[in-house]
Amino acid sequence: MSINNINTDVLERAKSLNEKEQVNAPMSIVKEGYDAKFNTQFSDFPIARKTYPLEKVHYVLSNEEGQSEVLNTLNAQPKLQDSIYLGFACWLNFDIIAKRDPSLAIICDIDPDMIALLDVIENLVLQAETPEKFIEIFWNRLGQTPDFFGLLTNSGMINYSEFTNQMKKGGWLSSLESFHTVKNMYQKGCIIHRMLDISAQDQTFISLKNWADRHQLCFDTIYTSNIPEWLDSLPYKHSTMKENICKLMSPQTYAISAWKAHQFGGNPVLHIQKGSHPEIQYTKKQQQKPTFNARGGKKLF
Repeated sequence: MSINNINTDVLERAKSLNEKEQVNAPMSIVKEGYDAKFNTQFSDFPIARKTYPLEKVHYVLSNEEGQSEVLNTLNAQPKLQDSIYLGFACWLNFDIIAKRDPSLAIICDIDPDMIALLDVIENLVLQAETPEKFIEIFWNRLGQTPDFFGLLTNSGMINYSEFTNQMKKGGWLSSLESFHTVKNMYQKGCIIHRMLDISAQDQTFISLKNWADRHQLCFDTIYTSNIPEWLDSLPYKHSTMKENICKLMSPQTYAISAWKAHQFGGNPVLHIQKGSHPEIQYTKKQQQKPTFNARGGKKLF
């Protein structure tokens, strides 16, 4: 995620739209004439679908450092059968999905504009046959978005060549095989998008765990972006977030999170850990070798 502080406008808009209860459905519905197969394992999914108009694009790519190292670490680990991927924010989710190839994937965010953007990405992926075609139509679609700002630079000014290079850089659009891993999952109805507050003080995460247990599914990978860092100043929410994630994790689950190496500057740095969620630790110099945290989880990066 490219934002480092809680965006109060996003939170207020999310609250307002939730109160209006715009559009709800129990499944992932592909719009604009494209029909994905409905995966029956989502038939009793506990979070209803909501759709929103795309009014702003706050960010697309991730500015989190260490992406290639984390993806290489995941690629080297055995893939679990009957697995679920759960992630927040945007672009890195697709890179992780392409590496892990889970049975099902759930991409979440608290920002209605991010849910709207994910729906646009789904529609365009289903239209495109190649990564190059997706990049072309995605570029054209973003050009139609009102209030667009800051896609890849602070000013939002970038040419098509730079856009293409950034889109293909080491991720799910870097090869036809990776692109089709994501596309095939969308075609089978195996990727859904949901509005979700990771710090929700309700039964949502218990319901998620119960749903997974009913279908004999396990959470393979959970990606929380830099959300834990910008909840760090809100101890109650931060504590609830950790409790929620813990409800879904098993000893085999990989948890990925990001925070700045130095508390008062720089881009977030990704950390991956097996069996428990990484704890925020600000250091003067990033540790290079694996360590074991006090809670017993192995810190992989």
